Amino acid sequence: MNKYLKYLAISLIAPTIASHSMAESRSWTFSENNNRVIEAQINGGDPAKAGDVIIDFFGHMAFRITSPDGLKVVIDPWRNDPSGYWGVWFPEPFPEIPVDLVLSTHAHFDHDAVYRPHATQVLERLSGEYKLGDIKVTDELEKVTKLKAVYGNIDNSGIRAEYPENLRFICEGVKVWITHIGGYPNRYYHKIKEEINNNPPDIFICGHSHILKIINDKKLNLLHINPGAIGNQGFHQVRTMVRFQLDESKIKNLEVIEFKR
Repeated sequence: MNKYLKYLAISLIAPTIASHSMAESRSWTFSENNNRVIEAQINGGDPAKAGDVIIDFFGHMAFRITSPDGLKVVIDPWRNDPSGYWGVWFPEPFPEIPVDLVLSTHAHFDHDAVYRPHATQVLERLSGEYKLGDIKVTDELEKVTKLKAVYGNIDNSGIRAEYPENLRFICEGVKVWITHIGGYPNRYYHKIKEEINNNPPDIFICGHSHILKIINDKKLNLLHINPGAIGNQGFHQVRTMVRFQLDESKIKNLEVIEFKR
């Protein structure tokens, strides 16, 4: 190959390789550095100490919390779906604000723009506990209960790796089955039809349709619950969820909770 063509080929290929190999993180471009983190580690801090806390709302589910010692945490910064499938939810990108810590609670695009804020530390889907200065981030839900969940048809690989498609368990003597696509009495989803007829639970919980329905399946002697949809995306006019108690093999205090969109 002519040496000039060789050099030209390398000069054309190199930027392409760099663009594909570059991680989503742009932290190396930030003017901020780790000095504040080092100072917080050296100075310490007491998360239980009383003091003024400032909370700023950035829309959707994003908040910035400023601790009494001045450390800043951003929770669930948002972005638009990078695949384009869900369209444009946010007209502008999340602001590139300097913070000490950014935290994403779960791996949905409208909660995981962790590299938009100029953060010196990033926590994604924390399990356990993390402390910096007078800030302590704790997975409180895991302290009080065991979260039981299944993935849905649009959930990404991270959610699918963490949660199953079908979940069966017994609570207070009540047999419960949770799945996303389940159908309805007399027309259950074909993938579960045989199992639910041969081994029905006491409570069958599914979703997918975004339509709230609670049905007593007399044929299989089970309570079918579709809680509707609690999210903003979809054709539903009201966001809904269902709450109930299980106590000594009995279902008690079942209620529908509604939220405006």
